[in-house]
Amino acid sequence: MKIEKLFLSFAAVLHALVTRRVAIEDLENAIICCTQAEINAANHIDDPLHSAALIALARAKEKGRLILQTGEDHNNRITFAEINRRLDQFGKAPLTGSDRSSLFEIPMRCCVPAASDRSYEVYWAECPTREKNWRRSWDLVGAAG
Repeated sequence: MKIEKLFLSFAAVLHALVTRRVAIEDLENAIICCTQAEINAANHIDDPLHSAALIALARAKEKGRLILQTGEDHNNRITFAEINRRLDQFGKAPLTGSDRSSLFEIPMRCCVPAASDRSYEVYWAECPTREKNWRRSWDLVGAAG
């Protein structure tokens, strides 16, 4: 399987779909990292793209392309070591900036990692604001992809 994209949050998946940077079909060639809390926070979204994204998450899980942090901790504690191991399983180069411990550190440093060999695209978007306004969150902190 050819991995072409890496999403570092569920918000990144939704943002990329809404802005049409990617199509649902593109998620079939992607590794997706997200938290259960982040998915739960998006349950109020009544949009066909959201429903399709959830189906894509289930397929990613079946194919070993989903890295999921369970529990209620909204801060993404998925480690770069864990992501790089999964990338290696699919024959992909590690992320740059993987000297940091987890995805939680991305907003603090405002530097989104990239594919060290540029062989796949990396997408990031911050989790939503407390009022669960996903689009407002993207406007405030931006999204990379």
